[in-house]
Amino acid sequence: MEGTATTPAKQITVSVVRSLIKSFVANVTPEQWTFLRSAERDEDTCAILVELLLDFLSYISKDLVKSLQSSQLQSDEYVLGSDLRNSISQTFSEVINTECVSSELATLIVKEITETINSAMANHPLAETLLLLHSTSEAGDSETQLRTLIIMLVQRTYKKAKVPHRMGKPEDIVDHLLEKTRARLEDINFAMSKKQIKQLSKAIFKQLHKKTGCPSRLLLLMHLRDPQIEESLVSLLKHLTHPPEQQSTWSSFFSMLLLQHR
Repeated sequence: MEGTATTPAKQITVSVVRSLIKSFVANVTPEQWTFLRSAERDEDTCAILVELLLDFLSYISKDLVKSLQSSQLQSDEYVLGSDLRNSISQTFSEVINTECVSSELATLIVKEITETINSAMANHPLAETLLLLHSTSEAGDSETQLRTLIIMLVQRTYKKAKVPHRMGKPEDIVDHLLEKTRARLEDINFAMSKKQIKQLSKAIFKQLHKKTGCPSRLLLLMHLRDPQIEESLVSLLKHLTHPPEQQSTWSSFFSMLLLQHR
């Protein structure tokens, strides 16, 4: 099969997907169609499918990079939703006239694209600021500082669990934890620098990690809105921010460390 020309990055639509698949269809022989319709595979047919996958990956990756550069990402994985899957499946179904095979091919393509984009997003510098963009607050300084601390905690949990920031709507976790804890933490003075808040979030993560056993389990409990996470967060914040004379040796040391950076 001859290589296809690279398609310039533009908005992903049914017509764009259709053009890529038509290019693929034009290079498939009758014998290869027989293989596809019977779900059998030979080396040439696999090579053609691989090239089609590469075309999709190249096209959508360029679209992703363009979106990242313009900082106009949507809150969901917009290029990987049902519209893309349905567009691919519909076009294959019209050409192959076999719904089952069309669905399987569409699922395979979307799976490959999802994995590639998740990997790119996890490693992109913008990923670390997405929660901050989605979690703005007009409340007073104390609540804003508490929100920042929770954001840092959730970000660290995602990072340690090796899960892309765009999966699972982390901003919802932040909003939930803030809603469940702010009223119980009104007596705490969060007048700290960003560096101090970051140190505090690290200390809290360390204790939650120890309590739950691993970052993945901690992240799962956050997603499930497990009350023990809220209780532990409140307890740890009160413990770590109490006056030094009321704390254990370890927490006193931490408080002194915070004071040194005021």
